[in-house]
Amino acid sequence: MHTHLCLIDTTNKLIGEAEVDIRKVVKESPDGKRLLSLPGVGFILAYLILVEIGDISRFSSYKKLCSYAGLVPSVYQSGAKSYHGHLSKKANRYLQWGMIEAAQKAKVIDPFLRRKAERIERKKGASVATAAVAHHLLIIVYHLLKEQREYYYGKLRGNLSGRPASTLVARFV
Repeated sequence: MHTHLCLIDTTNKLIGEAEVDIRKVVKESPDGKRLLSLPGVGFILAYLILVEIGDISRFSSYKKLCSYAGLVPSVYQSGAKSYHGHLSKKANRYLQWGMIEAAQKAKVIDPFLRRKAERIERKKGASVATAAVAHHLLIIVYHLLKEQREYYYGKLRGNLSGRPASTLVARFV
């Protein structure tokens, strides 16, 4: 019994040290600071996003980043008919998981994302709404890293929109 408690204490100590290192890396990185400005993204998720995306210039568009993360629905087509299914299975699982986790929190914090989620939730359900918010957050991540900006939610041009300060990001909303 005593050995198990020592093992748990040692593991908790190692986890604490790793969290300190992650905080340090994210705080020292300009892109990490930008990611921390997003609602729902803390130090661990910011680090995960940085590590999984790597250099943002690898992706020529936000669509390719969303596809890489698997935050696009699978499409089945036959003739003129098209069916949209679940999220893509061939994806970066860690980035997909991280963005879904961020979306869970972001749709509570950010008024714009909350309205977006509520609108989709009424039509298609909670899980589809969360995936849509995660997709939208990843589009914002792409533009934040590409344009080297921080996320801004609050008053933008006189109305409460919750949109990023970038006009390029706001146009995808």
